[in-house]
Amino acid sequence: MNREQKEENREMNGEQKKMKMKRKRDEGKKGEGRRKIRKKTEGEGRRKFNLCYGTNESNVMQRRSCFQTLMLK
Repeated sequence: MNREQKEENREMNGEQKKMKMKRKRDEGKKGEGRRKIRKKTEGEGRRKFNLCYGTNESNVMQRRSCFQTLMLK
């Protein structure tokens, strides 16, 4: 392998490393958010809160209805 090829490979490796680090950082952010919610899961109010956010109720209206049904119980 000649010098030019080596340099080219080194540049490619640098780019791949950057992408890998970026991916790790993005995944880390998602994980931290979930961990923070899980830490605070004590008490009745928190449990109700997590029931609505824990399910895949991404829609605001669905989440509101979830809270309303919990309040009626």
